[in-house]
Amino acid sequence: MYKRLKVAILVLIFIVIIIPILLLKFSSDDEISKDNNKKISSVDKNDIAENKDIHDAKEIEKPNNDVQEKPDIKGNSSMSNQVINVETIDDYKVIVNKKHPLDRNYRPGENPVAKKALLKLIGDMQRLGYPISNSYSGFRTYQRQSELYNRYVREDGKAKADTYSARPGYSEHQTGLTFDIKDRRGRLLGNHGINNSAANWLAQNAHRYGFVVRYQRSKEHITGYKAEPWHIRFIGNDAVKVYERGQCLEEFYGVEGGDYIK
Repeated sequence: MYKRLKVAILVLIFIVIIIPILLLKFSSDDEISKDNNKKISSVDKNDIAENKDIHDAKEIEKPNNDVQEKPDIKGNSSMSNQVINVETIDDYKVIVNKKHPLDRNYRPGENPVAKKALLKLIGDMQRLGYPISNSYSGFRTYQRQSELYNRYVREDGKAKADTYSARPGYSEHQTGLTFDIKDRRGRLLGNHGINNSAANWLAQNAHRYGFVVRYQRSKEHITGYKAEPWHIRFIGNDAVKVYERGQCLEEFYGVEGGDYIK
């Protein structure tokens, strides 16, 4: 009788205590399993999203074959006497001559890169003992060039003025990339034999600073102007090649030069 009672008590204890504990454990394991599955699923989705972003980035980096490259030079023989649009002047290679004028409203001021190179050139010349002034002639507006040109026409006549002064809109000074070098007395370098040694140094070294002497002897029929040893034009890295080849910009870039279209 006692043994049966003991067995009954143990069974009761198992039913009341042990079974609920086992059920609680199984339920907890199932929740953990579900939670882990959720986390795995979330990671998988994130991986997919990241892979999609990488794919999209690669698609963006594809070259657009429909985009045409910008022409290297502004101005060519097919657009003779066509006014160069302000929006096209975005580098140092724009050609302004008697065939390729600028828009009258183009007013960029002095190009900061060109000015920095100019000041370095002037400083180096001064350190070498050349009597170079800190003053120079740089950017000119269309209106200012008009005033100068008209004055020269009154003094020398139109035909002669055209050999040494640009008509308004046709001046390189309007680009902000051109400078006239002067001596300490305000005279143009090399003009009428003034400071020839300094002018010779400039001709042989301007390219080291990104400049070319724009109007050279024997090139008058191409550039359209008499030689000006004081007049330098900034074109950047191409200056070395232009100097080494002994060319003017029209020759180097293959752009039409010469006189105005009558």
